[in-house]
Amino acid sequence: MEQSIATSSATIVSIQGQAFAVDAQGNIRPLQAGDTIAPGELIITSQGAQLGFYYGDDQYVLGDNSATQLPEFDPSQTLSQLNAANDLDVEALQQAILEGADPTELFEATAAGGAPAGDGSSAGNGGFVTIERIGVETIAQAGFDTQPPATNSELADTDNEATEPLAINNSSNEPTPPAPSPDQVPTVSLSVQAITEGAVDTDTVVATFSSSDPDGDEIIHSLVNDPQGFFVIDGNEIKLTEAGVAAVNDDQLNLTSLNITIQAEANGLTASDSADVSIARTDDGVTPPVDQGPSISVTAETLTEESVSTNTVVANFTSSDPEGDAQTYALLNNGDGYLVLDGNQVKLTDAGVAAVNNDQLNLSELNVSVEVTANGKTASDSDTSAITRVDEGPSISVTAEAVTEESVSTDTVVANFTSSDPEGDAQTYALLNNGDGYLVLDGNQVKLTDAGVAAVNNDQLNLSELNVSVEVTANGKTASDSDTAAITRVDEGPSISVTAETLTEESVSTDTVVANFTSSDPEGDAQTYALLNNGDGYLVLDGNQVKLTDAGVAAVNNDTLNLSELNISVEVTANGKTASDSDTAAITRVDEGPSISVTAEAVTEESVSADTVVAN
Repeated sequence: MEQSIATSSATIVSIQGQAFAVDAQGNIRPLQAGDTIAPGELIITSQGAQLGFYYGDDQYVLGDNSATQLPEFDPSQTLSQLNAANDLDVEALQQAILEGADPTELFEATAAGGAPAGDGSSAGNGGFVTIERIGVETIAQAGFDTQPPATNSELADTDNEATEPLAINNSSNEPTPPAPSPDQVPTVSLSVQAITEGAVDTDTVVATFSSSDPDGDEIIHSLVNDPQGFFVIDGNEIKLTEAGVAAVNDDQLNLTSLNITIQAEANGLTASDSADVSIARTDDGVTPPVDQGPSISVTAETLTEESVSTNTVVANFTSSDPEGDAQTYALLNNGDGYLVLDGNQVKLTDAGVAAVNNDQLNLSELNVSVEVTANGKTASDSDTSAITRVDEGPSISVTAEAVTEESVSTDTVVANFTSSDPEGDAQTYALLNNGDGYLVLDGNQVKLTDAGVAAVNNDQLNLSELNVSVEVTANGKTASDSDTAAITRVDEGPSISVTAETLTEESVSTDTVVANFTSSDPEGDAQTYALLNNGDGYLVLDGNQVKLTDAGVAAVNNDTLNLSELNISVEVTANGKTASDSDTAAITRVDEGPSISVTAEAVTEESVSADTVVAN
């Protein structure tokens, strides 16, 4: 076991094995990196231990085969006297450590009052010697040739200014040179910052540090003496943990400072630096009752696409305030305006309904967040409303058309329909409720069949409407829509049929019959006729015939006009009801050849014979 006595403060930077410090009163304490050795303390290392420390500007390693310099002391006291004074208790301490006993139990109680005696015979430190100043240096055994121990006279003549500590090797009094350290110890420097109660959090930096290693070894940093876990290393900064923040702000603890020790370890050697963080306490005064503020709980419901409306409840919430203050509510994160408050419920707006049902948005959930405010204090809670997506299937819209008796045919459109499928599946259509067979599908239209035309025009059936219902199917899903086609019953009125003749250029006259027509009226009303589309005045009615006027004759024979046909349209009116029919008289164009002038003579019925002259 090695021992040394220091008279000037030294800092321990690394330690391997066990080492202890004994003060002048006999108190013993275990040593660790970062500790300071006070003047007069005895350093003891166990067998095989090694301890590195800074003394002044120099670095030393104390252990097997090591030595230090002894400060000034009374030359009348020899080294052998010093060693003799310590041998008994040091050996006892060695044996106690080897046997696993508590070395602190070997010392006598400290006597109050004066300093310990130099010979250790009556001191309260159990007989250990405290050396204040010496004037020589002695070297412990180092495993190589050394000089004999110095005499008392030699000690008296040494430099009185020596200030380095003495290392005493109880196993030998021969002085030996110090053993060189195989590796250099890293260095670390700590700088702290003052903090204030109530103004700290887990981002508060309480200290920064820097470190280096002369050998370039990797440096590992750790906090020492922080059993409560008040600090945490963040890069080259030291910050408060949540426990540290709580401790600083705790008026019961009332901390005014916190000690920080940072240790740097490189290749098994350690160095440390320590400093106190100053804490400014604040006068909190009388603590008023704390307004706990309100609390709220939101519970969302599950929604299903196409099954929602503005009455759909998306979420329910409950809230309370310990102080009984009035509470108000607000929706958070509702920028799209999908939600609205209704008492203690959250419902969908029109925009929300549309969004839930929108296959393009394809929403799978809605986040519902409600904030409650009471006496200026707020609280909020959120929950997620899941949206069940469904295959909506197709949709269809049927729009019926009004029809009129006697104005329908198999081309008459009774209804139009449009359909769509959100998933884009192929669609097929079918008529529903069409047992009479009055209707038929034609693309996206519904028309009348022959049976339908007859039914509409049948005065005995006297139908006033037709129900049109169409079903669409897509991917096995169906939809249908219906509408009613109103039927207007009418007085049928007269009917007419026009049959045109073929004309030949240069073979027409005002007597030429262009068309014949027949008409009838079911009610037997008197009928009158009129030409339609006769703006040029080419035609004239003659009974149930249509003939050419002079203008018509000229037009037919006019090579410049070169007419190929004439359209004849005749309208019949009976009791205010009208009907019309049209036909086209084809005109055969001919090469006129020579011209001739014919003058017709008037003849009288029943006054003609084979000799009667009709024309010249």
